[in-house]
Amino acid sequence: GMKFLRPFGITESLSVTLFNSLLKIQQSIGYKGLSSSGVENYFSPLNLSVSVGSYLNAVIGFSGSADNLTLTTSRLNLQTGDLKISLWKGRIFIGLNIGGTMNFNFYDPFQNYLEYSFKFIFEIKEFLSAYISLNGSNKNFYKYFGGGTGAGAFSFKDMFEDLLRSLNIFNPNDLRNTNFVLSGLDIALSHDMGEWALSFKYTTDIVLEQNQWTWKPKYTILLQWSAIPELRVDKTIE
Repeated sequence: GMKFLRPFGITESLSVTLFNSLLKIQQSIGYKGLSSSGVENYFSPLNLSVSVGSYLNAVIGFSGSADNLTLTTSRLNLQTGDLKISLWKGRIFIGLNIGGTMNFNFYDPFQNYLEYSFKFIFEIKEFLSAYISLNGSNKNFYKYFGGGTGAGAFSFKDMFEDLLRSLNIFNPNDLRNTNFVLSGLDIALSHDMGEWALSFKYTTDIVLEQNQWTWKPKYTILLQWSAIPELRVDKTIE
């Protein structure tokens, strides 16, 4: 090996922005001529990050000797914001908002997780605004390795079968036996009545209590005068 490099250690970072800061590329490197475990020309971390505005961020990380770099981690964060299309003379809008964070560790499956949110939007201009929002997570990705042992190859088949179970709302057994866990549900309606606005919101947290998933809903009704927003009547029921 290159023994004269053994005493050296280097950390370096580089950042490049393009297209009026819409695209940002970052690189960080940690180098040791000789690692604590005796590996020469050792890199840890060696990370590459790509961001597209506030919408998307992807990170991949490598480690290992210069002649044997191994992909160790990857992380993806997605936030689309409200994406809408207009219908019928521009008065009706439907939309979608998707958010999520995925962390994948190639060495330790127990650190893998997925957090996700979906928001479905419907609006009628100057009349009605409504949305349904779902939040959930999956913190048991290790169960897709080696048939649930946490070791061995990752099984996309097991993951997609589990995802289908989580969507089968007509079978309670499937909902109890999925690792894709729904943690929150929001439903909101707002009706524009000219000088007055009427809003209704249903929010629920879904928590595990004594090995059973329990829904804890909250209802909010708001009547507000548009000219003087402070003049309002609201009621919350839990």
